Amino acid sequence: SLNNRINVRAMSLKVSPETENEFNDEFWLRYDVVINALDNITARQYVDSKCVFYQLPLLESGTLGTKGNTLPIIPNLTESYGSDPVVDQVDDSIP
Repeated sequence: SLNNRINVRAMSLKVSPETENEFNDEFWLRYDVVINALDNITARQYVDSKCVFYQLPLLESGTLGTKGNTLPIIPNLTESYGSDPVVDQVDDSIP
């Protein structure tokens, strides 16, 4: 067993400014770390900006077509996803 004190919450709701009624201050403040698996750059940037604001560690992971990525982000130690000099380009050919 990993750790019986870990509480994993899988969500399928869109993560964006339009859903801040769900992803409000109370939502972000209840977590010690955020682990994501997102499939688009806009959602990654949004979650990253919230983790930066709330000083939450983030394990950023996801896909863009056939490319996969993981990036551990630690407040005040590593750069955030949004400050990464490598910018993913949106490719309209990716389904």
